[in-house]
Formats: sequence, structure tokens, C-alpha cells
Amino acid sequence: METCRIEVPAALIHSAANVLEPLGISVQDAVDAYLRRIVWEKGIPFQRLKMPSVPAWDEAEMLEMNSGYLHCQGRSDRSYHAYLSFQKE
Repeated sequence: METCRIEVPAALIHSAANVLEPLGISVQDAVDAYLRRIVWEKGIPFQRLKMPSVPAWDEAEMLEMNSGYLHCQGRSDRSYHAYLSFQKE
């Protein structure tokens, strides 16, 4: 088994937080849709993410999903980083 990693582009998170949230589309929904598309293309089972709104991220979080872990980190400069890691057989 190997550990795979899918990065969530910082631009997606920033756009979602600054543009989409005021329009009623949450960061969670934007990241969820992005990762759902990526893992669907790779044939990996995927469940909806359960994560807080990005501005609430104060420190690293690791959130378990059926297919892996979503690692999220907010930084003091108000930039954000997230990636999905999972085991691939």
C-alpha cells in the first residue's frame, strides 16, 4: 500500500473564502466539490467532508473520512493549506 496525497490549491480556498462565501457558497462546499471530482477520477470512494469554515482554522486539523484524512491548517498570515491523504493498494 502507498500513501497518496491530493493538494487543495490555495487559490481555491482563498477564492472560496473571499468570493464564494459572501454569495452563500461555503468553503466546505467548494473544497468538497473539488476533492469529489479529483477522487472520482481516480476511482476512490468518497464521503462528504465534515470541516469547519476556513477562517475558523487556527491550527492543524486532521479529519477522518472513509477514504482517508483531510489535513487542514490555517496560518497566522491568513493563508490556508489543505490536502487529502489516503492509502492506495
